[in-house]
Amino acid sequence: MHTIWSRLNTMMGTLLSMLGIVALFLALTTVFFEFVRGMPEPKLDLVGIELLGMTFDPTTQEEVATVAVSVNADLSSIWHLNVKMFFLYVYLESERDGIVDTVFIYDHIMQSPHMTVGPVFDKKLRGPKGTVKGQTFSVKIGWNIVPYAGILYHQAKEFQNFTIPADTEMPTINFRKSGRY
Repeated sequence: MHTIWSRLNTMMGTLLSMLGIVALFLALTTVFFEFVRGMPEPKLDLVGIELLGMTFDPTTQEEVATVAVSVNADLSSIWHLNVKMFFLYVYLESERDGIVDTVFIYDHIMQSPHMTVGPVFDKKLRGPKGTVKGQTFSVKIGWNIVPYAGILYHQAKEFQNFTIPADTEMPTINFRKSGRY
């Protein structure tokens, strides 16, 4: 009458239908809880930002600043069953003459809440119109939460401003001859 294959087919169809219903339920509850209680923020601390040095590139006529940023992050407060991964990035924004310049200095994909971000990382900044002396940057940390089912969540947090002193001494380095670029 009914073979083993038809019974297995019925059982697999039922299980996959139930799995789809559970995924839909997770997506709806995630969206519902985000609207009702709001998404909690991770515990992010900007430990420090430091100017490591300044150079002048004569080939492009640009000032180049090297900065180091250190961030401590605790993601356990936002991690739940529907979080597939967490994308964290640090960026600096500056505005001059109505033009907003954004420099991303760090990004990291975390796939478990127990991963830590805390080492110092550095990035070379090239300002708009070739100058970074006297420029003020606002330090921002942004994050995306990628769920298994549901909408992608994005938020950013702004920290203190960072100003590069206008009287900083700069050596002239020819980057093309030094082999650094």
